[in-house]
Amino acid sequence: EPGFGAVRYRSGNGIITGIFITEAPAAFGQTLPYNVTSSIAPDGTLYLAGLPQGSYKFKGTDYCGLTKEKPVNVEGYLPPQDPFIYTPNCGGFAVKVTDNSNGLEGASYWLQKYYPDTNTWGHPGTALAYTFDNVPTDANSIRLYNNTTRNNLNYTGKFRIVKKFETLTTGSNQNTMCVSLFDEFTYTDGLKINTAYTLACIGNPNDVMLEVTGQPISYKIIEKNGDTSFFYDNGNSNIFVNLEPAEYVFRIEDSCGNVVSQWFNVQTLPSIADATQPIDMVECVEPDDNIANNEFHLTDKTNEILGPLHSAMYTVTYHLNYEDADNGVNALPEYYTNITNGQTIYARLIHNEIALCHGITSFKLFVGEYQEPLIVTTGTICNGGEITLTVSQNYDSYLWTNGETTRSIQVTEPGIYNVYVEKSYGTGVCPGSDDVEIKESHTPKIQKIDTEDWTDDNNSITVYTEDEGDYEYSLDGVTYQDENIFSSLGTGKFTVYVKDKNGCGQDVEEVVLLNYPRYFTPNGDGTHDTWYVKYAVLEPHFNVRIMDRYGKLITTFGATSRGWDGTLNGIDLPSTDYWFVVTREDGRELKGHFSMLR
Repeated sequence: EPGFGAVRYRSGNGIITGIFITEAPAAFGQTLPYNVTSSIAPDGTLYLAGLPQGSYKFKGTDYCGLTKEKPVNVEGYLPPQDPFIYTPNCGGFAVKVTDNSNGLEGASYWLQKYYPDTNTWGHPGTALAYTFDNVPTDANSIRLYNNTTRNNLNYTGKFRIVKKFETLTTGSNQNTMCVSLFDEFTYTDGLKINTAYTLACIGNPNDVMLEVTGQPISYKIIEKNGDTSFFYDNGNSNIFVNLEPAEYVFRIEDSCGNVVSQWFNVQTLPSIADATQPIDMVECVEPDDNIANNEFHLTDKTNEILGPLHSAMYTVTYHLNYEDADNGVNALPEYYTNITNGQTIYARLIHNEIALCHGITSFKLFVGEYQEPLIVTTGTICNGGEITLTVSQNYDSYLWTNGETTRSIQVTEPGIYNVYVEKSYGTGVCPGSDDVEIKESHTPKIQKIDTEDWTDDNNSITVYTEDEGDYEYSLDGVTYQDENIFSSLGTGKFTVYVKDKNGCGQDVEEVVLLNYPRYFTPNGDGTHDTWYVKYAVLEPHFNVRIMDRYGKLITTFGATSRGWDGTLNGIDLPSTDYWFVVTREDGRELKGHFSMLR
């Protein structure tokens, strides 16, 4: 760790049996004298690591009983400055380690490549992964040597150099292995003009900087406003100074002979540090959570703030106020918990090569609620009509399955309809959705009614409709059933109801169940004096023919007749059985007989 060192202390007379620290810098933080005898290793030598750098005094006693106090200056670890030189070339690159630190004990250096698909670092050629804190090997890394250049590294991607070195271990003569990482770098084999921008933010709006991938050795302009005779050689600099507002074709070339050209209108180029205004950041929670503060991943906004700018060339930091952002101090961590709902965060955008130029923008942090819309309309589309679907309350935006964007919509087709809603929190939103199934149905139409009657209490009614539907049936308009058959019925007039279960209306018809008397007694006592069919009046074309046992027609009468009184031409006929033929309204006939009793 930088600023900390270690001590190895031994006696020339024999093993040390006891030792104290009698003087130490303030950062040591222990009451003096401080007993460190427990850190004497079995070989009789004191090994003590993790000491803050500075001046110490140790007072030790050896096996012979001799006591001696000795000053010791503990040198803290100084990490290397500019620990390597990276040189991109055509088709590959070179690396030279330049480690000038004081941590060179057992040092070795290793080149590794990053593999984003597996999120691992490993050997640039074989991709064999390296596990951090382990000693790198030739299997998972490429060995480098201090102050020695490694050429012809023909790999592309992102790379790093791992340094392995050793330090003393407290209470042991076995060293502790340390691993540290040098800066990362990226090599791309190929040539590309990524974008261009002006240096307006440093007061040079007519200066244009090309951002490129690869290792160009020349930068030129080969056309201006369509004039192909225009030519300007900018040498090996990617900054073109004081260009007139125009449309230019820029050309770059590398040492491999690769040439790339790109057209730009310098009047419309962004400034090198134009920070794009992002939308507000909203963390949506469940409505019952009652959360006002939440952790936000601030760097999720980085791409929005960069806009068209190339991410590899910029650093974006986040701050609590404008002053901190402007000065580039007190940057917030990647994950930050808001203090208030709607808190403003300031973002600073700075180019990695031109540090004098930066841009500032801001956005707000909101903790919002997931929305719970309710489509209050339910129902059925009847007879090819339409139905209005409405969401229970107002939201800031709506999107229905059919693409409509209003709170209420008219639908004419059955199906499942979904609405996606959004409530705004600043310029961000929290969504929600609901769906409803709309069915299609029709008003029922009775096609026919079949009856089976001529009994006292075992008659039936069967109802048929013109088309199939989700219908139910009733004889009183109150109690409904799914079956279209009614049985065990008496005689009389019945009203048949057929109703659509989905609310699309009903159809109603009347029907009659008849029965005939098995005898009558025309003796003038006012009871059973005539023979007739009750409720026949409800069938206007109802007709009865009565005959004697030999088939001789005695009489006929219709629906409104009072019936037969047992006479023929005014003369009483004898008590016996008589036969009849009934013709119903629908043409059906019933033949039977009855008795006349005097």
